[in-house]
Amino acid sequence: MNSQEQECEEQFERMQQAGGMSSTAQLVGAYVTAEAANFELFNQVAGINTQAAQLQDLIVQQQLLIGRLR
Repeated sequence: MNSQEQECEEQFERMQQAGGMSSTAQLVGAYVTAEAANFELFNQVAGINTQAAQLQDLIVQQQLLIGRLR
């Protein structure tokens, strides 16, 4: 085993210990679950940002209309 492989093994063992997981499958499963949750949150934030931008555009349009009606 070369030094890079050894380093990977040691890092993987540290991750297993830190996460309290005994198997590679558990560690990978926890990672996939967390990544799916993060992606869902990212999509929610992107949707909220889109809505905020649309509302800001609407505010500008309404302000222009109010200015024309004065």
